[in-house]
Amino acid sequence: MKKLLLILFILLFFVSSAFATNWENTNNKKGSIVFIDTDSIVKTSTGTFFNIMYYSKQAKEQMICLVYMIGNQAKIVKTMKLSEYTPKQMSYKKVFLDKKVAKEFDENSSIYNACIIASQKAKNMKAVNYKPRFEEQNTNISRNCSNINYSSNEKDVDFKPYMNELQRKIKLNWSPPKGNESKNVIVLFKISKDGQLLSSKIQKTSGSFAVDRAALKAVQLAAPFKPLPINFNEESIDIQFSFDYNVI
Repeated sequence: MKKLLLILFILLFFVSSAFATNWENTNNKKGSIVFIDTDSIVKTSTGTFFNIMYYSKQAKEQMICLVYMIGNQAKIVKTMKLSEYTPKQMSYKKVFLDKKVAKEFDENSSIYNACIIASQKAKNMKAVNYKPRFEEQNTNISRNCSNINYSSNEKDVDFKPYMNELQRKIKLNWSPPKGNESKNVIVLFKISKDGQLLSSKIQKTSGSFAVDRAALKAVQLAAPFKPLPINFNEESIDIQFSFDYNVI
């Protein structure tokens, strides 16, 4: 009896946390198991929207993503934690879009099966009249990389030229997802004496998995860096790097 009650409690907890949506396993063969909320599929005059759910190893939590699909192209336009999710927040009416859909999906894409399911179910749906709200038309955006801090016992080494070049390289790769809220994320990473990236992690989250991932990616794509200054005698240096996404 106790075992039965425990199973019922787990089932009730999952249903309540997912707000009684109709999650269907997409049988994804690439990466995490991906579920699609078939009740969230909306066919519009421009494309199809639907929600997916997967487990993020980085966030250590289930994530909900709103996907926008046009033909054989799709992109994730909004991401949030399951613990913070409500259907209203993930509505297609609440999001801004890029003018271009990111990329084509194929059998190697983790959302391929979800897109196929959404396409099939949308065929028999009546299209909702929809006019996309584009980010560029609604906001003035600045994307900055600033506030570089580093730890070193060698006070006589001039790191300014090195940090200026490091900032330039990282900024070229800083491409956060479009949004309508300002974000700040701090990445802590370690560079070896020969310029190799030894490690990187989020020290202060922006609250958005997608923005945090873009910041980590910017550091990783910028590597390898130039060797540390020749008169720097330590084997590595820790750098604290701040990323800002400001919506004015």
